Amino acid sequence: GGVFYYSLLKRLDVRSPLLLAVGYFAVLATWRLPSTYWLASLLAFVFLIPAVRAANRLNPPEARHEPSALWRARDGVVVGLGLLFLPLALLGTLGPSASVVAAPAIAERHLDYLEELGVLGPEEEPLFFYSAGLLSIKDDGVLVSDWGVTSYWVDPVTEDLVFAAAAYPQIVDVEVNPAAHSLDVTVVRISVSDGTWFVFGLSPEGGVDQELLLEIDRRRVQVGDMTITAW
Repeated sequence: GGVFYYSLLKRLDVRSPLLLAVGYFAVLATWRLPSTYWLASLLAFVFLIPAVRAANRLNPPEARHEPSALWRARDGVVVGLGLLFLPLALLGTLGPSASVVAAPAIAERHLDYLEELGVLGPEEEPLFFYSAGLLSIKDDGVLVSDWGVTSYWVDPVTEDLVFAAAAYPQIVDVEVNPAAHSLDVTVVRISVSDGTWFVFGLSPEGGVDQELLLEIDRRRVQVGDMTITAW
């Protein structure tokens, strides 16, 4: 649409075709923006209005054929389906990402919540974040920062929020059970120098989970190779 809209406007003899075509393409391209900024792309229809009005002028009421501006049952069905999917798109935007997110694409509202929990310190620099939550990050998440690795989850018995953390000098081993396919989960076990350990899962989507693991292995002081095992 962004490529052929200009030629369509010229054929319809619409004023300022280049300006309208560039505006349409620019606003449509905002769907690539992070967080909720992609919603701006929904306004691209504004630049289509002059073309629609010009097309309607080609179909005057006295024309022998039925004007294309009339609504039909199938048009209503298509609009209805679109209205059903729009809330899902908004939900996907406001909820956690389906993949591991690298800074600076981590949503500000998520960073604010992590600071509120005490997971992210005031001087701490976030590097990666992932939450398996469907609607919210409040019940589950793992943060990799310049300080270390912090994981939190809701205890299924007490329903309390549980925290586990390890600074890079404390990490003695990182065991990884890689995801077998895109719908699987990469399971990571962090062993700490005090003999404790904790486990968290990562989405393999986009391969960002591997970037997170490489960053942990690069930053930890303990010398040794990352162990890849399946349990």
